Amino acid sequence: MSTSLIYHAFGLQGYEYVHQQFVGGRILFRVRPKAKLLCCFRCKSYRVIRRGMRERMLRTLPIGFKPVWLLVEVPRLKCLVCGCLRSIRLGIAAPRRWYTRSFERFVLALTKVMTLKDISRLIGIGWDCVKDILKRHLAGRFWTFTPKRQPSTRWDSPARKTVNSLCLSALTPPGWLLSTRFS
Repeated sequence: MSTSLIYHAFGLQGYEYVHQQFVGGRILFRVRPKAKLLCCFRCKSYRVIRRGMRERMLRTLPIGFKPVWLLVEVPRLKCLVCGCLRSIRLGIAAPRRWYTRSFERFVLALTKVMTLKDISRLIGIGWDCVKDILKRHLAGRFWTFTPKRQPSTRWDSPARKTVNSLCLSALTPPGWLLSTRFS
């Protein structure tokens, strides 16, 4: 196995292959980020030192009918310029997701030709996960603008009553008697 397979099969750019395992019918690839991905989160400086690491297990595209998992080493970096101490951001997966972006695109491609239940049976995940991926995609695609609400003011304040009465008097025709009183 080589880094070339990881890049061409799964789209992992900037990661190097460490080793693979076959565990319980699954294929596990251990990868680590290359030095070019190790930069400060805040100031983008490459003058950083490692301060530990954690592993993140991500589901990626299957090989045949075998599920494939990536064990990604996520180093914590301390910046020598600004002093920031944070883990690097993985470009291959969204934060707090257990699958890669390529796996998400694969599921979305399958939703065009299969039902949610059939997809979940084929790739071995729950139908609710398939639904969540589809729902997030549709929400991003058909997002509509909703203006932010103005900070609430007290409706019983005298200034607000004056503004309301002025607005109502401007909208009503002359000579129209309003039966509503603000008190």
